[in-house]
Amino acid sequence: MSSKLSRRFCSPFGIFPEQCRRSEAMSDQQTNAMDRMLDRLTRLIQDRRNPAGWWQKIRRWLRGMMIGINAAYGLGLLALLIVPEWVGERHWLAAFFLYTPAQAWLLPLLVLAPFTLWLCRRWLWLHLACLLLVAFGFYRFHWSWRRAPKGPVVTVMTNNIGQNNRQSFTGFLNQETPDLIALQDATRRAGQYVKSYTNYQGRDVGEFALLSRFPIRGAGLLPLRDARGYPVAAWFEIEFNGGAFILYNVHLPSPRSELYRLKGLGMPVAIAGMGQEDTRPAKYRQRLEEAWAARIKVARELAEVFAREQRPFLVAGDFNMPNRGYLHRLFSGRLQDAFAAKGRGYGFTFPGYTSNPLTLFGPWLRLDYLFAGRGFQTVYCQTEPDRKSQHRAVAARFEVVEP
Repeated sequence: MSSKLSRRFCSPFGIFPEQCRRSEAMSDQQTNAMDRMLDRLTRLIQDRRNPAGWWQKIRRWLRGMMIGINAAYGLGLLALLIVPEWVGERHWLAAFFLYTPAQAWLLPLLVLAPFTLWLCRRWLWLHLACLLLVAFGFYRFHWSWRRAPKGPVVTVMTNNIGQNNRQSFTGFLNQETPDLIALQDATRRAGQYVKSYTNYQGRDVGEFALLSRFPIRGAGLLPLRDARGYPVAAWFEIEFNGGAFILYNVHLPSPRSELYRLKGLGMPVAIAGMGQEDTRPAKYRQRLEEAWAARIKVARELAEVFAREQRPFLVAGDFNMPNRGYLHRLFSGRLQDAFAAKGRGYGFTFPGYTSNPLTLFGPWLRLDYLFAGRGFQTVYCQTEPDRKSQHRAVAARFEVVEP
């Protein structure tokens, strides 16, 4: 009903003006609603006749979705790099990511890259940034300038030989010609090596063995033991340069069992136990926490031994810790990590060979270390480049300096 008709009917029948105005407003709203519906119907018919319009809307929607997915992936990858770095072994979940090959985190790019190229190609820069972040941030590529030493030097090599053949590191030994060779998992093997390498004398204490070109004055185990009761380090006093220094040979416990527990259903079970106390998942999580806490405890005790040492000393061994995280900061904050100071490349030592194609069947962790302590400074460090063994050897040259 139009407004003119409504006014005609309002007066003869004695309808009040206020009621008449309400009637007119309702009539106008109905008319406007009808007009809007007709406009939408017209646009819908036009869009059906023009499929390109529909396609552009879908493309814009997909583009926005891909931008959001790329942004979420970039932030998630950044969190995976930062959180395990600072939390480290103090939380079992962060520790798990410390030992995981970071190449696995780049797999989503295989799916994201083609769609990003199609819908929002400018965001490909984020993919490149993620690759560089993993290659040079997470894995810490090193390149150092090396100088000629000014004072007396001593060259040290370390290797966890495990069940490997004793000849396996001979090529690297001949290349580096170390003065001292610190071996782990070498119970009662020092005598066997001395027979092969006749220009060395040998001494073993427990699983720790030392081959030396210099006289060995004494040796013994440190009174530190892991959760299973095994010693974690031995000391050797070496006669050198008219005096003596201490070489600490270290083998911290492996987290292999804790990492294996998180395989398969272990990870969701442990996550389900977070925030619980008396359930089976909670007990599963608690066992993981206790194991990592025990590792941290013995590592702290060992770091305190180094902090109290007043004599010149060097540290060598299998620390079973990546070169990121809480434990590495615990030691590198007080000692000089030889490879970080004077190494080149990544310095991976474990595993020497793997069936994992993501790591190109080679190592992705640096678990074996040489540290310069009081009275020494690193001038050179090199990791064994290619050997299919459980651990690869590391060699470093140290210069004597004033404590």
